[in-house]
Amino acid sequence: MSRFAKFFLLDVREGLRRTWLWWLLSAIAVFFLAFSFFWNAATAGDENLASQLTMGDYFFNLVAGGNAFNSLSSTPFKLPISWFVPLLLLAYITLWYPYRDLMGSGKAMMIASGSRWAWWLAKCAWIIVCVVSYCLIALVVTVVFALIARCDKSLHATFLAAMLLRFQDAVNVDLASYNIVSFLRTVPIGICALCLLQLTISLVARPLWGYVTTVSILFISAFIEHPLLLGSNLMAIRSTAFAAHGITSEWSLGLGVAITLLSIFLGGYFLTKTDILEKEA
Repeated sequence: MSRFAKFFLLDVREGLRRTWLWWLLSAIAVFFLAFSFFWNAATAGDENLASQLTMGDYFFNLVAGGNAFNSLSSTPFKLPISWFVPLLLLAYITLWYPYRDLMGSGKAMMIASGSRWAWWLAKCAWIIVCVVSYCLIALVVTVVFALIARCDKSLHATFLAAMLLRFQDAVNVDLASYNIVSFLRTVPIGICALCLLQLTISLVARPLWGYVTTVSILFISAFIEHPLLLGSNLMAIRSTAFAAHGITSEWSLGLGVAITLLSIFLGGYFLTKTDILEKEA
C-alpha cells in the first residue's frame, strides 16, 4: 500500500472519530433549514402553499444565498444567515482536524514516511471527501424532509420558492421554473476550493487566519456580487439558472477547479520548504 493510501485511510478513520459530533450537528442544521422553509410556506396565509412546494424548491432554499447590497434598492439588505452558517460549519470541520494532526502525531508520521507530499495530498483528499459527504448529507436530509412533507418530486425550483425567500425581483420571471440541478453540480467544487484555500493559508500563516479568510470571503460575497468571489459562485440566486445576468455554471466550475489545484500545489510546495518541527499550533 502506498504512503498516500495509508495516510488517507488513517485520515478517514481518525477524522470521522474526531468530528462525528460536528456531522450530527450539520444534519440537524439542514433539517432545521428545511423545516423553517416549510413553516414559512405553511403560515404564509394560504394553506396550500406548503403542498405546492417541489423538491427543487427545498434544494433552492438550501443554496439560495442572497441579493448583493444595493443602496438604490427599496428592499433592505439581509445577510443570508441560512447560507452563511452551514458553510462556516463545514469550513471549521475541514480545518480543525488536519491542522491538529500536523501539530500532533501527523508530524512524526510525516517525518517517518519521508514524504510530505503524501501527507499533504492525503489531507487534501480527505477534505474533498468531507465536502462531498457534507453535500450528500444535506441532500439526503432535505430529500427525506421534503418527502415527509409530501412535496412535488420535481427537481425544478419554482417562482413560489423565490417569492417565499423574497427573491421575486431578482429571478428571471420569463421562466416558469428553474433547473436547480445545473447549479447544484457546481457547489461541491466551489466548497472544495474554499476549504483547500483555507487549509493552505493555515499552513502559511496560522489556522486563525485561514478561517478569517473564509469568513471574509463569504461575508464580502454577501454584500458584493462578483464572479471572482467564491461566495458569489456558491449562491443559486446569482446563477444564470435563476438570474438572467448571473454567473454561469461553466465559470463557477472553472474557478473552483483552478483555485482547488492552485491551493493543492502551493500548500504542498510550502510544506516541503517548511521546518515543521519549528511550527507552532
